[in-house]
Amino acid sequence: MARRLPKGAAEPKAMAQYTRDLWRAMDPMYAWWTEHRWRRVIDYLSDNHWRVLDAVGHDLDDLRIPKWKRFPIIGLTLGVYSDQLGQWLQSMVRFSASSASADPSDIAKAEMAEGILKYLWDLTDLESHRIDLGAWLLSTGMASLDIFWDTDTGNLVPLAIPETEKDEEGNDVPTGELIPVNPDTLKPDPSMSEPVMVDAGEIAVDVISPQFARYGRKRRDGVMVGSRVSYDEAEAKYGKKIAGNLSYARTVSSVLDLAWVHGGVDTAQDERALVIRHMLPRSSRHPNGLWWSATEHGVIVQDPAPLAAKRVSTIPFRWIPAPGYWAFGYSPLHAVSHSNKGAEIAKQKQQE
Repeated sequence: MARRLPKGAAEPKAMAQYTRDLWRAMDPMYAWWTEHRWRRVIDYLSDNHWRVLDAVGHDLDDLRIPKWKRFPIIGLTLGVYSDQLGQWLQSMVRFSASSASADPSDIAKAEMAEGILKYLWDLTDLESHRIDLGAWLLSTGMASLDIFWDTDTGNLVPLAIPETEKDEEGNDVPTGELIPVNPDTLKPDPSMSEPVMVDAGEIAVDVISPQFARYGRKRRDGVMVGSRVSYDEAEAKYGKKIAGNLSYARTVSSVLDLAWVHGGVDTAQDERALVIRHMLPRSSRHPNGLWWSATEHGVIVQDPAPLAAKRVSTIPFRWIPAPGYWAFGYSPLHAVSHSNKGAEIAKQKQQE
């Protein structure tokens, strides 16, 4: 089946199937990068240098390992990782906005912009996310920062508009009362006895591991961000009907999240479904961009709609840019891990 973006006012089902086909087409490439590049470094960071447990089916008492065998571990990769991550975190973040002119009003606007940047940095807890971003960048060479509107902040507000009345001069003056808004029509509904409480929402960020932020060969191909959701999470976010139509399994997609694939760690997970948010940048075909959500099996979760800010909200980061692919990068620790292995093999022979 040709993986072509449906044209015109395509049915949501066709868009979901396009996402499914494109995601599956990238599975082999991401599986190769996971096994041959990304996982190797993470194994060395988690002291699984020899993958002994993989070789014996995770049974330490298996007699296939001779008692005289030795598996020395030298922390060269971890040492370089710690040094470079420390340097990454020591870099100072400064906020700066340039004034458009020497006019006092423009200078005031620039100062306000600097304050807004500082506020957003603290609000989204970017300092903590910078640690996660640096960890993925160093270990795999790439990571993504996802910017989204969080509707689960716990800050509830009434879904209503202020009631107003005319004063003597004909101006609208608030009365201090609220007119409830119907959550289904999003229009004022005076017949409602009281407004519905809804989450106020707030801008938020999250760091996405490399396997679950997938980029096309060219920027115009867009970005797909996968997330593993439980039934309860799906019901809260998408509603009971959609949650009941999702397929839940212990393994989602053909590529496990590296966060679950550490040597010696049980990779069993709660049953989850893979939901993919697909975003296309602005183009002559889609002047405001386009996004929708679908499952890995081609079921639509959220219908196609223009991008809220007319921009793709997932940003790729690379440590060493990979030639020919705008979103891929190399880790400086991959070469270190090979030197690490050479030293361990020499020590192994000496001990045996």
